[in-house]
Amino acid sequence: GEPVTGIDMTLHPGSVLAGPVSILNEQEATAGDVYAMQQVGTEWMQVATSLISTTGTYEISGLPAGVYRLWASSYFDTANYRDYLSGVYQGNTLENAQNITLTTSETKTNLDIVLGVGQNDGVVMGKVTAGDAPLAGIRVNLYSAGSDPSYYPFWNAIIYTYTDESGLFKLGGLSSG
Repeated sequence: GEPVTGIDMTLHPGSVLAGPVSILNEQEATAGDVYAMQQVGTEWMQVATSLISTTGTYEISGLPAGVYRLWASSYFDTANYRDYLSGVYQGNTLENAQNITLTTSETKTNLDIVLGVGQNDGVVMGKVTAGDAPLAGIRVNLYSAGSDPSYYPFWNAIIYTYTDESGLFKLGGLSSG
């Protein structure tokens, strides 16, 4: 064929959605996925994905202009893939999550996603002391046994928090078991 000339095209790098992912606003999520969703008819469909980094952040790039919602998922216990958590940006479910409108080549950051809100209501709380004196700033880990003790004979730390100035701690959003 003949070469065609005189046609100009402008390519745009695409838009970006980024931010942190936390578990119950208490600790950063260090594994999992974040999904950019767009409404098609009455359904929200996944159009792009990002892994949650080991520092608890995500970045979804190359998106065309449009309206999106963010949904994320992760596990408390990544060794055994148990205790699944999910969350959305500014809502409790995908249906009531906040819309995010992107223009061409726009970047939106600090779109915080909190996993586990309203999902489970189990709580472990207590006080750490030395003698009668409360201890502040002490890390308290919650452990889970492997799903098959003969195959996973070890206990795995699945979530943690730190004691406050009164030595008190609270780990929430836990499933039964």
